[in-house]
Amino acid sequence: MNILDEFLNEHQITRYRLSKITGISNQLLLQYTKKTLEEYPVWLLRALAAVTDQTIEEVLNKLEILETEKHQLYGIRSFLEKYNCSFPQEEWMLYRALYLVEALNMDLEEMKFNRFEKEEHANMEKDVQEAVSNAVSTIDTIRRKKLKGHFKN
Repeated sequence: MNILDEFLNEHQITRYRLSKITGISNQLLLQYTKKTLEEYPVWLLRALAAVTDQTIEEVLNKLEILETEKHQLYGIRSFLEKYNCSFPQEEWMLYRALYLVEALNMDLEEMKFNRFEKEEHANMEKDVQEAVSNAVSTIDTIRRKKLKGHFKN
């Protein structure tokens, strides 16, 4: 299911009902079921906020959480699945860091954890969580260097 419909379902609202309340055509809403959050216009966020009695920030935050759950996170999601781990806070921070880097038009590649997989781990869950936190830190460092002009486009 797409993030728009998931969001609406959590509030027991259909796209048809949203259309009737806001005057936005159902056909236009259908188009946004095929788009990523970054393609959502402000008017749609405002409409969702109005019908759910939330702020735009709350709506955006919830939509980002829903999108994070579907995002493969450049190989991190499969890494987590391999070790049967999930760390919502770290995954959320990673998602935000990745989108900040993407906004700078930097190409990202799938992340590899070759060294991690060759090491021995006494507490796999703790070590996987630390690896994800380290990935967030590394991505943020790359973003800051790009902003300071250390990387060319």
